[in-house]
Amino acid sequence: MIYYSFGSRKEPKIALTFDDGPNPPLTNQILDILEENGVKANFFLLGKYAKENESTVKEIQRRGHLIGVHGYYHQRGVDPKFEVSLEIIEKITKEKPLFFRPPYGDLTLCKTDFFINNPQFKIVTFDVDPEDFKMIEPEIIINRVLEKVQSGSIIDLHDSSQHLEQKAIRPLNTLKALPRLIKELKNRGFLICRLDEIELVPLEF
Repeated sequence: MIYYSFGSRKEPKIALTFDDGPNPPLTNQILDILEENGVKANFFLLGKYAKENESTVKEIQRRGHLIGVHGYYHQRGVDPKFEVSLEIIEKITKEKPLFFRPPYGDLTLCKTDFFINNPQFKIVTFDVDPEDFKMIEPEIIINRVLEKVQSGSIIDLHDSSQHLEQKAIRPLNTLKALPRLIKELKNRGFLICRLDEIELVPLEF
């Protein structure tokens, strides 16, 4: 199996990715910010939330963003059920997702027959993690990204939470940080892209 956590360092392309959604109305607000700034992003969805929020999944697709699979469950030690989530998302979008991200970026969850038998799937983690899931201040999110971002970077953000009690609050500071973060990244000459527009570099172990 081949894994990826960044793209070519020779081109100024980077990716914004959002995990754990869909999570209306916060996901929709993120979609509005992305559209206002002319940016395409990448959403790794949890199957259980996609099933409950089909209209938001369709809205992500309608606005031209890449949709990936983040599993059905997001709990340590629990089978994420990638295949179940794939079927749910494909049924909603009428398209088969090709990009997968394991919960917690744990690649050991992908060492299964499902991925062995489907080599067309791309397993993608990230190389910039500001840990916005800790609900840190917007300024900290921005600074952590800007300190580490480079050409080819895949930035890990969240528009939801696997914890029901945090879904309505976890993304709020990310939402506040996003307009300025996009502006700063553009000012530095980065092109914010979908993952399928970036030349991904296989990880070496």
